[in-house]
Amino acid sequence: MKSHHHFLISFIIGSSYLFLTGKSIDLVNLLPWFIGGVLVDIDHFFTYGKNYKTLNLKKITRLIVNDYKQNNQAIYVFHTIEFTLFLAFIIVRTSLSWQYLASYLLHLSCDGIRHKKLVKDYSWLKKWSVAYYVKLKVSTKG
Repeated sequence: MKSHHHFLISFIIGSSYLFLTGKSIDLVNLLPWFIGGVLVDIDHFFTYGKNYKTLNLKKITRLIVNDYKQNNQAIYVFHTIEFTLFLAFIIVRTSLSWQYLASYLLHLSCDGIRHKKLVKDYSWLKKWSVAYYVKLKVSTKG
C-alpha cells in the first residue's frame, strides 16, 4: 500500500479514536498514529537503497513508486513478525502509548490486504519474518 494511503487511513482512524475519547484532534495526539501507521515504511527506502546501491532519495523514491504494483517481496525490517513482537514488548514495558502498536498493526493489516489481492493467498505471511530469510539463506548454501 502506498504511504499516502497509510497516512489517510491513520488520520481517519486516529482522529476517530481521539474524537470518541474526547481528546483534541491535533498533531501531538495524532503523532502515534502517524509514526506507527506511516513512518514504518522507511524500511522500504533502506531496502531499495541496499538493493540498488544508491543513497539518492529521489532515485529511491522513483524506484519505489515505479515498482509498487509488482509483488517484489523483500525483507522490510519494520514489517516483520519479530519487530511486531519487539514493539509490543517495548510498549508493555514502558509508558509508551498503545496507539503506536494499534496504528502499526493497522498498517500491517492494510499491507496484508494488498498482498492478499496480489497473490491470492497468505503465502506472504512467512516472508514477513527475519527467521524465514535466515532459514532460506542457510538452506540455499547447503
